[in-house]
Parts: sequence; C-alpha cells; structure tokens
Amino acid sequence: VNSVRSKSVEVSHLLTLSNFDMIIFQESKLGLDDIAHWLSSPHFELVRRDRCRRGGGILIFVNKKHTLRSTLIHAEYESIVLKLKVGNQIASFIVSYCPRFGHPGYLDHLVDLLIEVDSLGPTFIIGDLNHNLLTPRGKPLTDILSTYNFRSLNSSITRPASSSLIDVIFSN
Repeated sequence: VNSVRSKSVEVSHLLTLSNFDMIIFQESKLGLDDIAHWLSSPHFELVRRDRCRRGGGILIFVNKKHTLRSTLIHAEYESIVLKLKVGNQIASFIVSYCPRFGHPGYLDHLVDLLIEVDSLGPTFIIGDLNHNLLTPRGKPLTDILSTYNFRSLNSSITRPASSSLIDVIFSN
C-alpha cells in the first residue's frame, strides 16, 4: 500500500463494506502514536504491528462475523500470527513483511512461525516477502515452505514495475 494515511478515504470506504472476511495492508507506515478515527469500524476488529521508525507496518482488519481466537505480534520481525474461527474450523494466518531479500534470519523466523502455529486446520502465509518466486532468489523460500507442504496460490507478477512475484499467498 505504501502508507495508508494518504488512502484514508479508500480505507474508510472498504471498512463500510462488510463483505470482506479480512483486509490486510502492508507498509502501512503508521507509528505507535498514530491513532486515526478512520481505522475503526463496527464490522471489523483491527490488529496492528507498527514500526517504531519510518516505513513498514501491518494492518489487519478481521470481520467480526469470525472469532479471533489468538493473536501473536512479533516484536523483532514484522509478523502477525492470527488464529481465526471460520465456520466450524480454526484457520491460521501468518502475515509477514520482509523488508529486503536476504534479511538476516528472516527465513529462520518464518520456520519458527510455522512451528508456533502447529495447526491441524488450514494455514495461510500472506505477505510481501521480497523473495521473487519467478527467479532463483525465490527458491530458498519455496524449498522451506514445500517441506511443510505449502504451495503458492499466486503464480503471476505482483509488481509490474519490476516484473516480480514478491507479494505472496501460500497455503497448506
């Protein structure tokens, strides 16, 4: 998104609609002291992971028709783990942002998240992971995730300017 502040009208509009199960923004660029009235909604519960300095950040709006069972917000890496009751099953969501390819320890962090989730239900990994799945740079990420029986749900370019696929959705 590259800053939700400049898109407050669009975000407010999305929040007036209640037909989304979840709305995720990465690179929200909000700080710990940013409290905005347009971030609240009677239809959605907000989960935030702000960055203490410029850039980054994650906003997740979860439709209140689903039950948010647990939330784990990581301090060191920009990651949020949600367990959500959807219908009769529990689904896990790992929403993560890796600020650059080769970020030290990031892939180990992702493995730790998968171990923490330890879910019998469906698990989704969503985020700007900066590992281009269309080039050999994406292989370390796909190798790790295939070990845990995850597959990519998107296979086309997500960043047209760089012809890359770095915004990913994986599922088991």
